[in-house]
Amino acid sequence: MELVARRCTKCGETKVVGEFYECRRSQCKTCVSQAGKEYHQDHREENNARSNAYREVHPEEVRVYMRAYREAHSEEAKARVKAWRAVHPEAEKARKKAYREAHFEEVKAHVKSYRAAHPEKVRVYNRVYREAHPEKVRARNTAYRETHLEKVKARAKAYRQSHRACKSAWQAGRRIAQQHRTLSASPKEIEAFYTEAERITKETGVKYSVDHVVPLQGKLVSGLHVPWNLRVIPLIDNIKKGNYFHDSEGSAPIAQGE
Repeated sequence: MELVARRCTKCGETKVVGEFYECRRSQCKTCVSQAGKEYHQDHREENNARSNAYREVHPEEVRVYMRAYREAHSEEAKARVKAWRAVHPEAEKARKKAYREAHFEEVKAHVKSYRAAHPEKVRVYNRVYREAHPEKVRARNTAYRETHLEKVKARAKAYRQSHRACKSAWQAGRRIAQQHRTLSASPKEIEAFYTEAERITKETGVKYSVDHVVPLQGKLVSGLHVPWNLRVIPLIDNIKKGNYFHDSEGSAPIAQGE
């Protein structure tokens, strides 16, 4: 008569034969699995050392095994990796950073080839990122300009030379914006700011320029070309500021951008 049930000598429960391994008939699968986990916990360092030694001796064999396992359990592996990253964000960040530093040229080539193959996807991603993190992007761009000032100047000069029509159109648009946003202030009052910028530049040797506190062609608001919206600041600060306006910079009159 075929045996259909068996009693586990460890937990004492009576279970169907399918709950037992053929090679270990006295203990059920649950108890065998639990015993393995307990042994691993008690001998973690020893097991890890043995595993590392095996990987060093058989790297290709381990790679093949791991690849086959991932392919056979892709969803399970993805879920486990995702869960680990959620619990250890700093460790994951450090791991990625270390990998990039160790494989700098390889990563650089991969990113370059990806951008070349997916230009539209990269453009959309960059635009979404800039809109979501404007302050972070601005700080990064400012830091880059300060670190690579000569390179930025050379690139800007080359761009102006190869896009003369674009530059002319921009200058014409700015002149029109100044004309439309100039009130009945005396030209002498406005000219005084440019004279002051020139004087400070000569005295200090640092290039100064006239800045519109509220930009003439801001994205959200546009200012006026009037004395109370002008100030003299270092040129580098004017370049850093660009087309942005912060309320903390002053309370000059503003008009809604067109």
